[in-house]
Amino acid sequence: MKNILPVYNPPLLGFLRWPYTLSITMGYNETLPWFYTNFIQVKVNKNFHEKKSEFNFNFYRGERNEFTNNPFISTTSIDVDFLNGLNHDILSFLKYSIDSGYYVVMLVDEFFIPGKYSYFKENYPHHIFIYGYDFEKKVLFLTGFSHGVYGHNVINFYDFINSYKSIINMYNNNLTPKDNIYLMKFNSNHSYNFSEEVFKDEILSYYYSKSHTDSLNYINVDNEYGLKTYKHLIYYYSLLSEEVEINDFGKIRSLHILWEHKNMMVKRLEYLSENGHLNNVELTIMNYNKMAKKAMILRNLILKSNVHVDKSVYIKVINGLRDLELIESEALEKALELFRKN
Repeated sequence: MKNILPVYNPPLLGFLRWPYTLSITMGYNETLPWFYTNFIQVKVNKNFHEKKSEFNFNFYRGERNEFTNNPFISTTSIDVDFLNGLNHDILSFLKYSIDSGYYVVMLVDEFFIPGKYSYFKENYPHHIFIYGYDFEKKVLFLTGFSHGVYGHNVINFYDFINSYKSIINMYNNNLTPKDNIYLMKFNSNHSYNFSEEVFKDEILSYYYSKSHTDSLNYINVDNEYGLKTYKHLIYYYSLLSEEVEINDFGKIRSLHILWEHKNMMVKRLEYLSENGHLNNVELTIMNYNKMAKKAMILRNLILKSNVHVDKSVYIKVINGLRDLELIESEALEKALELFRKN
């Protein structure tokens, strides 16, 4: 018995909430107008230092669960206690879910998953994305990072069951917060037509560092948006350069996401131009190409010296971020003038 659901190469990898959902939808052309209208805004938790929390620079699409924010996906979640109360073995549950067309995202202990950094080193609760099974070979098919590279992987039933039992034990002993199991299926009934008005509104929100998303249900006190995130990126790397004791987990990921954002802006503008939604954006595309290259250089600087990053590397990153802020601010100002004329 074997069943493997289709998955596609996701364009964003910085946080797994994006590749897990986008790997389901990116193979369908009808989702592209939605995709290229979204993932424009970014945010940062501006009070990270005072709260002694991890620095978090990321795309922003509202304060909603990461697995329920794609309209082309129908998501169902199941409480772990409820599932355990049914006394069904987890492999039968996964088989039934996949046979019903559902991709499965669940929290497991990566201590038991080969290829993960924490494999047989430390208990590490983390979400995995399951898209298929083979009962003859006794393996599950996953997408995610393995040995630092995002791609397709397999895990044998034995290792998976151990990772699942371990996380249940951690739940029961209050060692990690409980999390639901998420079942996601492609929603072929949804449609999305490109709106020039919505697109321009998102660009304006980024330029003016504002976000109206979820304003009725969420009062922002911790986040900064859009162009103002540069200030906090610079502050973060300044603290690292001064060897202030802070969580440095985001030092590579933040620059990777910065590159993803600029690279996505290039692809977005090219797509919208090729499909007749925008005109005369060649200069803006050229500017964002320039920004994407600069952001990649900054990311690679940190990558190359990841083990022992000296102060001079951080200074180069800080100066590069200042350059990018100026280039992007000027490029968007010119682009907005063009939008107003159109």
